[in-house]
Amino acid sequence: MVKTLPAQLFDELRKPVVGLCLCWRITSATKGTFYFTNHDRAITRDTYTFDPSGAFTPSAVSQKEGLAVDNLSIMSIVSDSITEKDLMTGRFDDAEVQIWLCCWKNPAISLLPIKRGNLGELTSQGLKFETEMRGLLEYFQRPMGRVMNLRCGWNFGDGDCQVALGPYTHTGEVVSNSDDRTFEVDLAQADGYFKYGTLEFTSGDNDGFKTEVIDYVGDVVTLIELPPFPVVAADTVTGIRGCDKTLPTCRDSFSNVVRHGGFWWWPRETELTNTPDSKG
Repeated sequence: MVKTLPAQLFDELRKPVVGLCLCWRITSATKGTFYFTNHDRAITRDTYTFDPSGAFTPSAVSQKEGLAVDNLSIMSIVSDSITEKDLMTGRFDDAEVQIWLCCWKNPAISLLPIKRGNLGELTSQGLKFETEMRGLLEYFQRPMGRVMNLRCGWNFGDGDCQVALGPYTHTGEVVSNSDDRTFEVDLAQADGYFKYGTLEFTSGDNDGFKTEVIDYVGDVVTLIELPPFPVVAADTVTGIRGCDKTLPTCRDSFSNVVRHGGFWWWPRETELTNTPDSKG
């Protein structure tokens, strides 16, 4: 898409000394909206105030014609506003980002939009974090539709499943820790109850971190993903019962077979390829 430069901004670009900077707006679903600039002073334009920060360093910004995905790499150093804990616990996963070009000598001229997208996968390099800002066209590359499978395709308790999670949600705390992925909790449920379910930390350094449980035996949970910070006794957690997405579990444990999202009624391969024999 062709961008038209405002006349005053174009005049500024023609001057021997150009006073341009980048302005950022980052919106997280859980942490709110933050405004930054790579200028050394705060910039106010309309209702926005962009605070000076060296925490975000973008790679070269490029845009492609057609439907090619024009992503942007961002190197971030944690700041007072966005901490290491926020990044490691996923509070900025898929956060919306918009970048403008601004004339800091005269912010009233224009904020020229140059990039918009969402933060992608995050990698850690000490106190530096590198992530990818994915363009809007990236969504067109994601798989669409459903895969035919005997197991249910819904997430337990979502709008398609519609099982109320309240009776299956339990709170407790960490009793003892083994290796951060495997530790004892006082949720006091039968073995296997939280298998395939989720566990979320609600206090401590891992507050807000949520991941799947791959096993639960004798009050000991094993997580599929290692928490970003050490797990310590007295950390509070919330566990949600798991569902293996099979038809018998949906029917016998949750009385929800009418909404089971699996294709259990679809003919098996042997049924499709069987042919009558001489005795049939």
